[in-house]
Amino acid sequence: MDPVTLAAVTTRLLVPYLAALIAKLPMEQPITVTGATVAPAGTVQNLWDVLKQPNAKSGEIIEIASELAKNPTDSDAEGALRRQLRLLFAQEPAVAKEVEGVLVAAEPKSTGGTVVGEVAMGNVVIGGYITSGEWNVSQSSREK
Repeated sequence: MDPVTLAAVTTRLLVPYLAALIAKLPMEQPITVTGATVAPAGTVQNLWDVLKQPNAKSGEIIEIASELAKNPTDSDAEGALRRQLRLLFAQEPAVAKEVEGVLVAAEPKSTGGTVVGEVAMGNVVIGGYITSGEWNVSQSSREK
């Protein structure tokens, strides 16, 4: 998975759980989308464990995640987290591979194309979907 896609998927999965992750609460619930389980318990914790390991961007990622945990609707902070993740994945392919491994091990279940999240970036909309047991992120141009 390319760094942009991996950062978008990782951000969308982490944001709802950042307050618990920052508070170091156990993450024992599976990830659900519209009531359907899409990833087993422990997936979010495993992603966070990989990202907070010492790396080129861990300090910035933890700082932004802490901000976002306090205000989960802060779209600027969410964008900053996504950007730092993208930079990390581009600079450190081993970390990207490890995060991708967590996602693959999670074996997401199909939700019939349910949108996990949508991220607007200029004229491009990136929407995350879970279909056919794969994490997918699609891009489409947005008309001005």
